[in-house]
Amino acid sequence: MLRVALLIGALCLPIVFSATPARAALSCDMEDWLVSLDQAANALTRALGTPDEARAAQVLRHSLSSFTNESVQREILASGFVDNGGALSNYVETRRRFLNLQAENWTHAAKDFASDPRFLRQSENLQFFLISAQCDIVRSSHLVRADPTATPTKRLMDGLRKVIEAPTTPPPERVTFDPDDFSNLRDANEIPGASPVGAFNIQPRQIALACGVFTFLASMTLWTWMRLSTSHRRSERHTCVLPASVAAGDTTHSCEILDISQLGAKLDWTHPLAPNSRLLLRVGALEMPCRVAWQNSHFMGVQFDRHISMSQLSDILNLNTVLSAAQKDAA
Repeated sequence: MLRVALLIGALCLPIVFSATPARAALSCDMEDWLVSLDQAANALTRALGTPDEARAAQVLRHSLSSFTNESVQREILASGFVDNGGALSNYVETRRRFLNLQAENWTHAAKDFASDPRFLRQSENLQFFLISAQCDIVRSSHLVRADPTATPTKRLMDGLRKVIEAPTTPPPERVTFDPDDFSNLRDANEIPGASPVGAFNIQPRQIALACGVFTFLASMTLWTWMRLSTSHRRSERHTCVLPASVAAGDTTHSCEILDISQLGAKLDWTHPLAPNSRLLLRVGALEMPCRVAWQNSHFMGVQFDRHISMSQLSDILNLNTVLSAAQKDAA
């Protein structure tokens, strides 16, 4: 009797599994993200030209950047939709284009884009689709959150790597926005039918990105060189023997400046002071607030609160030259 029951069960298993085919469905994470994305895009549509525009754009930008674009495309492919999969991909791309128009201060173009009946119909169709199709609570999501701690340098290198790898990687096929042709609001390289030139498929935006990367690196190199050269000039010490006075609280002491730069000075000094004590160094009519940087039994180094200018430094060195010449004449 047991054998007969097992045989009947084995014969019924294929019938049970074939009667419950896997259905096409989005993961619940993807559904939640599409709902928030649609709400953010509609909020920005209403806020264009108002004081709330910047805040609404920030919300939409955060929503679009929540997950990597590659993982969104993988999730759409994994959902199993044949016709609606392309529409979902196109929906995400048009919201990204809408945000780019607003970010580039093309408010009128963004308004025209968002007021197009086909753009509005996309939102209505998405809402109807999400209401009609239930999400799959069992299937794991393919969505991968974007790295919020990525530094600008890392993003720059990722963009450069994409530019280098783009010629050997065929671009993904894109469906049209609408059967009525919406190509006038898309980049030329997104229009189907574009053929590669020669052995490489280098797009204008890739050339622009490469030029931008080169300009950025050249500018950073020049800026770093200028900063280093400026710091070197400011820290260049000039030897002198110049009478001066230092006010420390209510007490004033005479001293001599042994060398000086735009950043600080070395003094002939024997009075003990606490580190970082606030002082006022006087040379002729020039007063320079400073603090104690270091001190030993014979000398003290001070750092100026504000870097003295080159003209002030020149006046001090000229005064040292005049006093030295006078001492030589007197001798």
